[in-house]
Parts: sequence; structure tokens; C-alpha cells
Amino acid sequence: AYDQLVHDGTLQNQKVIIGLDRAGFVGEDGVTHQGVLDVSFLNSIPNVTVYSPSTYDRLKFDLENSVNTSTNLTVIRYPRGGESQLPENYKFSNNDYDFFENGNDILFVTYGRISINVLNAVNELKKHDINASVLILHKIKPINNDVVSIAMNYKSVYFYEESVKSGSIGESFADLLLAIGFKNNYSHIAVKDEFVPHASVDSLMKKYGLDTESIVKNIMEKLNGWKEKTW
Repeated sequence: AYDQLVHDGTLQNQKVIIGLDRAGFVGEDGVTHQGVLDVSFLNSIPNVTVYSPSTYDRLKFDLENSVNTSTNLTVIRYPRGGESQLPENYKFSNNDYDFFENGNDILFVTYGRISINVLNAVNELKKHDINASVLILHKIKPINNDVVSIAMNYKSVYFYEESVKSGSIGESFADLLLAIGFKNNYSHIAVKDEFVPHASVDSLMKKYGLDTESIVKNIMEKLNGWKEKTW
């Protein structure tokens, strides 16, 4: 299947649109079905476009846009299950990314369904007088150069990703930042080099630090020496 993407798709510059189901954690489907490897293997293939929408509406937009405008092999990732409750007044744009600016100290970068967890974490952090900006990537390959330029202005960048670290978008983003002289703090929160076990999606989000509570806890501990007993 990997060879087909290369030989029959990208090498021949074919317009092929692939819907990739079960992106990210799938819980009770088991260790063999956890969708955390596709980003890395797609990221290694030249001439591929990859979308990882955060909402149903954005999924519909990416699919329609790909059918009407794409000229190469395009992959649209979407998770198993339903859409999370969206933060109030959240609407996506038609751009490759959405940027919610709130100070220049902390920037969260993410994509896919965990974007909702990150936005909820930002709202929770505001209650503790901690302001964070958010970059939500809708198109994760290739990465829009504008988002890299935005991230350069921040003292700390946290990249949250429902994927393995090796070969991931978070690694590519870090490389792009380093190439233009980024010297501030960069943290990449993702799955380590391991197979994800059979477990519920909620428990896996918590295990790998991608749920709202874990994101808030991580930032509070880093900034204030805050401990779990105060949560």
C-alpha cells in the first residue's frame, strides 16, 4: 500500500483523494488499529498534501476543496467517533490554519480533534491569569511558512500531536523553526516510540498528556511549580 502511494500516486503526479479513517487513538479497536503512524509515513513521501481537520465542518470543507482544486495525492484524516463539544464562538476559517492570538509568551500548536482540547485548556488557563495563543493547523503537509513565522515571536512553543513523535509534524515544525534561527523553548507532546495499548480514547489522551486537564496541569507546573494536589 505504501508503494502504491508512491508508484501509482505521487511519482506520476496523479490526482488521488484518500479518506483516512480512524486517525489517532481508537481505543477498544486494539493495539493494531491505533492511528498514530500514518502521519509519519505520509510525511516522508514527496508531493503529498495532508489535511487533518478539527471539526465536521472543516472536514466537509477540506473534502470539497480537495475535489475541486487539488492536483496531487491528497489525504484527509478523520478520527473514529463523534465531534467534541466546541468552545463557544469557535469557527474555522478557509485558510490552511487558524491563529488565535493572546500575548507572545506561550504558543500552542496542534491539529485534528485535539485542537478542541487545546482551546478548552486555554480557556481554563485564563482563569489562572495565564494567556496562551493557539495555532491550529488544518493542512499539516506541507506546513504553511506563515505559521512558522508566527511561532518565531513566542518565548515558549508547545506542539501537541496525536501521533508518534518520530517523523511527525511536530518534528518537521521544529526543523523549520531552527532553520530560521529559533532559540527559545520548544516542547513536543506526542506518543513516544512505542505501540499504543488497548484502552479507551479518554484514558489514552490522559496517558499521553493530550486531554484538557493534562495540558493545563503541564503548563501550570512549568510556570508556577504548581502541584496536582491543588487541581
